[in-house]
Amino acid sequence: MYSPPPPTSSFSSPEGQSSTPKIDVASTTSVPPAAQPSTGNPNAERVYVWDCYRSFCVSNNRLMNRIITWAIIFFNVLLFMMSGTILGIGIWLIADPKSYEPSRFLDTYNVIWAAYIMIIISSFTLALSIFGILAVRWENIYMIILYLIFLLICFGMQVAIVTLAIMRGYGTRLYIFAYKELLRELQQYNYQADSRAFIDFFQIKLRCCGVESFNDYPRYGMAIPISCYMAGKTYLNEQGCALALRRHYELRTAVVGFLCFFNGWIHLIIAILIFFLLFCRKY
Repeated sequence: MYSPPPPTSSFSSPEGQSSTPKIDVASTTSVPPAAQPSTGNPNAERVYVWDCYRSFCVSNNRLMNRIITWAIIFFNVLLFMMSGTILGIGIWLIADPKSYEPSRFLDTYNVIWAAYIMIIISSFTLALSIFGILAVRWENIYMIILYLIFLLICFGMQVAIVTLAIMRGYGTRLYIFAYKELLRELQQYNYQADSRAFIDFFQIKLRCCGVESFNDYPRYGMAIPISCYMAGKTYLNEQGCALALRRHYELRTAVVGFLCFFNGWIHLIIAILIFFLLFCRKY
C-alpha cells in the first residue's frame, strides 16, 4: 500500500520569510579585517630609553646619535689642534739652541729624547684624530672600536709623559743636578779649557753668573769673567746659573706637561662618548 512521504514542515517568519540559517561568508574567509584607525596622536614621535648602567635617558634615537657624533667630531678637532701644538713644541725643543746645546756639556739628552717622543706621539695623534672623525661619520663599528683602542693607548702614554715630566724635569731634583754639575766645572774654570767653555756657555745663554751667584768667583779666588756681564752693559748678571738652568727646563716641562694633561683629558672625554655610543642599550 502506498504511503506518501511525510510532509515537510516549513516555518515562516512573521514577515513570511524562510527561517533557514544563512552562512556568514566573511567569517569563513581568510581576509583580515580592515585596520582600525589609530586613536592616538598622529604627530607622536617614537622615543627610546637609553640604559647606561642604571642611568636612564629618554630621547629621540636619531637626535641622541647625532649629538654624540658631533660631540666626538668637535673633540677630535680640538685634539687635532692640541696635537699640532705639541708637535710644534717638540720640534722647537730640538731646534732651539738653548735646548740642544746644553747636551754638549750636561747629561740632558733625556730632554732631547723626550722631544722626539713628543713628535712621534703627537704625529700619531694627529692621524688618529682624522681617523676618528671618519669612523663616526661613516658609522663603521669596526673602525670606531679600533679608534677607541688606540685612543686608550695614547691616553696611557700621555699619563706616562706627564708623570715623568713631574718626577724628573721639575723641582729640587733638577736644581741639585744642575748645582753639582756647574760647581764641579766652576772649580776647574782656571785650569781646563773645557770647563771654561762649559761655564761661559751657560752664563751667556742663560744670562747668569756663577753657580749660586757672582760671589762664587771671589769665594774660590777667581776673577769674575767677562761672560757674567750683560752684552753692552757694565753690570753683572745677578742670577746664579743653577737656578737659571732649573727655571729654563721647568718652563719647558710645565708647558709640555700642561698640554699633555689637557690632551689626555680630551682623550678620556672622547673615549667616554664612544663608550656611550657603543655600549648603552636602547629600548
